[in-house]
Amino acid sequence: MGRGGAAALVAALYIMWGQTAWAGPIGEAAAEAERLSGAGRPVEALAALDRAAEAIWQASPLTVRKALFVTEPSGFGLYRPKESSLFRPGETATAYVEPIGFAYGEAAGGYAIALGADLAIEVPGGQVVGEADDLFDVRIVSHERNREFNMALSFAVPDLKPGAYVGVFTLRDRNSDKTGRFELPFTVGN
Repeated sequence: MGRGGAAALVAALYIMWGQTAWAGPIGEAAAEAERLSGAGRPVEALAALDRAAEAIWQASPLTVRKALFVTEPSGFGLYRPKESSLFRPGETATAYVEPIGFAYGEAAGGYAIALGADLAIEVPGGQVVGEADDLFDVRIVSHERNREFNMALSFAVPDLKPGAYVGVFTLRDRNSDKTGRFELPFTVGN
């Protein structure tokens, strides 16, 4: 849908649902972005949309928008997906993870992102066959409140008998009391 189509959809929804559907900081920022964009002020329009995104971010639980096994992770959106989720015991498994909803701490010259993670390995059905608390600790300092943030969580696949398993990752935001969880199924082979 192009910009004109999106604007028409926003206008139609506004008329259908009335002004109360757009009350609050998210709706106000979106309306301001639409006005600024129509006035040929794209920088200010994007800043208004950033305010809406920040409101959504702060209200969100710590969750994950994307998680997959990869090779060669080098930054946000920069990775090669692993062709399969088959691993041998002792092989390094790397999970590329895009968390959202985390809080920002204060740091000299910027904002701190600090997340920890536990890993439990389960068989399908939930029986835990291995676990490690505080296995991962990811910390960065940025001059901006980055939302395009990723983690590369690598671990050695334990010596497990061949079969299906699930990696259960529990994330902890070190700047708030938010926690989240995600799962990645994988197979151990010879």
